Amino acid sequence: MNREKERWLTFLPSIGLILLALALIARWQSLGSDAVAYALAGLGVAVFLLYIVLNWHAVLAAFSGRQVRYGGNALVIVVAVLAILVMINFLANRHDKTFDLTANKQYTLSDETVKILENLKEPVKVLAFFLPNDSRQGDARQMLQRYAAHSKYFSYQIVDAEKDRAKVMQYKVTSPGVLVFVRGERRQETYGTDEQALTSTLLKVIRNKPKIVYFITGHGERNPDQYTDVGYSSIKTAMNNDFFKVKKLDLATITTTVPSDANVLVLAAPQKPLAKREVKILFDYLNKGGKLMILSDNGLDFSAMKPELKAWGVYPRADLVIDPRSSFFGDPTTPLISKYHYSTVTKDMEGIRTIFPGADSLEIVSPAPKGKTVTSLFETSSNSWGETNWKNAKSVHFDAGKDTKGPLSLAASVTAMTGKGRLVLFADSDFVSNGLLNRVQGTGNATLFMNALNWLAEDEQLISIPPKPPASHPIKPLTAGQRSLIYYVTVVFLPLLILIIGLYVWWERR
Repeated sequence: MNREKERWLTFLPSIGLILLALALIARWQSLGSDAVAYALAGLGVAVFLLYIVLNWHAVLAAFSGRQVRYGGNALVIVVAVLAILVMINFLANRHDKTFDLTANKQYTLSDETVKILENLKEPVKVLAFFLPNDSRQGDARQMLQRYAAHSKYFSYQIVDAEKDRAKVMQYKVTSPGVLVFVRGERRQETYGTDEQALTSTLLKVIRNKPKIVYFITGHGERNPDQYTDVGYSSIKTAMNNDFFKVKKLDLATITTTVPSDANVLVLAAPQKPLAKREVKILFDYLNKGGKLMILSDNGLDFSAMKPELKAWGVYPRADLVIDPRSSFFGDPTTPLISKYHYSTVTKDMEGIRTIFPGADSLEIVSPAPKGKTVTSLFETSSNSWGETNWKNAKSVHFDAGKDTKGPLSLAASVTAMTGKGRLVLFADSDFVSNGLLNRVQGTGNATLFMNALNWLAEDEQLISIPPKPPASHPIKPLTAGQRSLIYYVTVVFLPLLILIIGLYVWWERR
């Protein structure tokens, strides 16, 4: 065999090993289809066989030499170690087990979530639509892995919202970052990746009985069955899609209490004040653990229920919010909101704008009434004010001592520490009217309304799942003594020890 042939033959085993390594990488990292991995592996084996055929005498000599006999034991050990590693990986893949060693069990699902997962009777699949560079994708994957570990009926798939356009269209995904829960023909969506958001959405999709929402009537309120601009038929459609059943309720027809099937009551911009008996029925329901949403508007009279509302820590002022700095296309009577306080209602509203035409402002009672937790969800800019002379003034302007200086709260949530009652109060009712939702695209008004409604109707199982803040372990600065100890150990003692050992070894071998 000439030298040129011997030279290129020596490269064949290396080429074979490279091809086999590429095959393993392609298989483990799911690069392309499995056919790519098999093709690379086949080429690698073929290269090895080619080397054996063309250089068979050298191969035979190598396997019959003294080195093979001496290296037999080493080969057996290597093969045994590889076999053990393969077996360990196989068992780990078949029996996935993780351990949460954090102090506050940051990566452990709550007992309530585990119970819900273990009681699943039908398959639930989650499709998480993310762009490749979305930082939340990793958090979502880790959380979904924990959920899937507790139930054979729970599965998930991370979908590339940029490449997999077929799935995006199939599930009618309008923006990336959404997680779609699917059970049969039912589906629910969430943009949250924390446990409360995921478990809440899971409960909705497996729920067989819809939540009942009653819209109060009899005082000129917004009508969920009305299709005109002032009606609420569009938001009713969104409620139906979220598995809510909408009914109407006239408080004057109630003989004793609110219907027992009511999950939430909605009082949407009453044009006339409620009677004293109606106010009593409404707040008796709330004080006994009921859930109530009130939507106010500029100029509406809520004086009939002012004491009851103030006892819950929030009350709508009879003014008109003017915000020259942050308004919708320059209309100062339509405040535009793009920043929200963190709460369960607003936690997925980051980067989404909402508008509130003709809103009044909310007075937040301070300090909060005993036993109530009051949260302002968002406010107008510091340049805004609540105009009290909006009826007669030809041009509105801030009057110190009469008008309320901004920032002004436009929405608040209240939770009773005892009784489990919940209240959400919006300073505007136009923000989810048909006219606004159908004509103004790109706002998060409907999302905000549905978030508030879902928070009010939230299952009791979720109330005991508090968010887990990341554990904080601040590094304390070193004292002067500690710094000196580190310096002398690393710079003086260890090098000196090595020098002494070296000198001792040299002296012994001298």
